[in-house]
Amino acid sequence: MVADPAGDNTPGAPAVLDWDRTLAFRRHLWSYGLGVAEAMDTAQRGMGLDYPATRELIRRSAAEARSVAARRRSPRSPPPTGSSSTTCATRGRCRC
Repeated sequence: MVADPAGDNTPGAPAVLDWDRTLAFRRHLWSYGLGVAEAMDTAQRGMGLDYPATRELIRRSAAEARSVAARRRSPRSPPPTGSSSTTCATRGRCRC
């Protein structure tokens, strides 16, 4: 997360995030093949986000991740399939 430097980010106040820079940093991480565990990174580690901001961070990051994945998929690539054990066993496409 990237705090908005012009926002009121005093302790105890709701965090004000710079959404553009936050998502740009996530794209940077994804470009290296890394994942981001949003809920753990924010809520479980006590990073100072309240529930509405955490939920918004997860929503925006998930939408951006889907968008990035869609742009990287070639036109000939089939859409991702489910990852259940049945799918892996029947199709032999397990990436585990």
